[in-house]
Amino acid sequence: MWLRWFAFPVLALAGVVVLSLALAGFVILLAYPNLPSIEALTAYQPKIPLRVYTADGVLIGEFGEERRSVVSIEEVPSLMKQAILAAEDERFYQHTGVDYHGVLRAAYSNLVTGG
Repeated sequence: MWLRWFAFPVLALAGVVVLSLALAGFVILLAYPNLPSIEALTAYQPKIPLRVYTADGVLIGEFGEERRSVVSIEEVPSLMKQAILAAEDERFYQHTGVDYHGVLRAAYSNLVTGG
């Protein structure tokens, strides 16, 4: 009798795990062909505007759709880094790159709100 009460939850949990793994595998199979290569990600070149200077080196203007400048992480002020982390991921230093609590929170929110 107790075996039936014990076996049902274990089998149900095993079924949920198997279905979850199958769903994750299916999603990976669908998404993987569309992912960019590592080489394409590391060779990223942002659009830099055309800068026009006078003969003595004074900037006259910048022309283009986007105004970007490539800077190293060391050149970004500490306060800016803290502001981005505060807005994007307050637990950044407490997890290993993926905030599983945040993922579960977002999944729950999507399920509840239908979004």
